[in-house]
Amino acid sequence: MEGSSIQQAGERSSLVQTVYYSPKELDDLRHALDLLQQHFNELRLEPALKNKTLAQVATLKAQLADEPDPVILKQAGRTLRSLVEGAIAGLITEAIKPEVWQFIGSIVGRFG
Repeated sequence: MEGSSIQQAGERSSLVQTVYYSPKELDDLRHALDLLQQHFNELRLEPALKNKTLAQVATLKAQLADEPDPVILKQAGRTLRSLVEGAIAGLITEAIKPEVWQFIGSIVGRFG
């Protein structure tokens, strides 16, 4: 079976999973990183988060410049996704009636 996340082996056996990214996936990543850099200041990140995010972008760009290591791509991509998703959620919250979200957050926070 190829591409499965399920692995089966007997006792004391070892398994190897090879991750492969297609040229299209790598091109999509390059494009996403370029867009992120073009619009980076719109995220309005705090300095520490800004530095972390830029470090992940630099790591991914460095990997894409040569033969990328899938393990590094996956980990840096996962970290970058987490940082950017948090920033985007904050932007969406601000854009859609921030006073409503602040009120909801304060009320829900009392019960959580």
